[in-house]
Amino acid sequence: MNKEDLDIKAMIFTGLWIAVVTVVTMAIVIPIPLTQGYVNLGDAAVFVGAYLLRKKNGAIAAGLGSALADVLLSYATFAPFTLIIKAGMAFIFAVSIQFSEGRVREDGKKIPRSGIVGIVLATALMAAGYYVAEWILTGNRTAPIVSIPWNILQGLIGGFIALVLIAVLGSLRVPKRFGEVDNEYKRFSEKSADPEAGAQDVHGDTEGQDTAAGYAEGSGAAGDPEGEFTVVLPESLAESIPADLQIGNPDTAPAEQPEQSEQE
Repeated sequence: MNKEDLDIKAMIFTGLWIAVVTVVTMAIVIPIPLTQGYVNLGDAAVFVGAYLLRKKNGAIAAGLGSALADVLLSYATFAPFTLIIKAGMAFIFAVSIQFSEGRVREDGKKIPRSGIVGIVLATALMAAGYYVAEWILTGNRTAPIVSIPWNILQGLIGGFIALVLIAVLGSLRVPKRFGEVDNEYKRFSEKSADPEAGAQDVHGDTEGQDTAAGYAEGSGAAGDPEGEFTVVLPESLAESIPADLQIGNPDTAPAEQPEQSEQE
């Protein structure tokens, strides 16, 4: 897999996630009383997309998907603000999730604390951002205050759903995220460029790796005049073979039979 393939796949999945964010946002819409906004579950898709697509692509999918939902739901005046706010939420969550050492364990039983911090910070951004947006749109500084607790509730519920889904994805051992695949591609390229490191595993794990040069010597490479092929086993494996089964053991080698002369 080369760099161009990774970029194309990232673009495809970013486009697909824009559609996911839009659909999830439009699935459940609850208008907020005394305001021009509404409550939805789109934040769950925003956070999951940030986890899977990382900072850049996650922010693009969150911003464009949420803004498109505003337009389709006749809240077009909020679309420019939503584009910035939702992209910022995804970016904050993606950055915070990177501070978790193991991110999400494979057994799916642990939710990273940094992810919870990211949810809180992103929710605070959303509450403040939409308050300013309604202030600008309505010219009233008091009425938008009603939307603050609703936006906080929406962000926390969406964040909780997202963290549960992220844990489930970890337990299912889904394919690596695009950022991790990209980093692995870079490490592979560096290993390939370095002849000495090329024999090592892409992840840097050299235990248990065998090479043809290390375990087998052919007549051409070893200069064996008789053309014999000798297999050299690792010491740990050779010790596990019973002595009576070892080839070339002088103690167990069968006695040579004397040649019988032909009788006339």
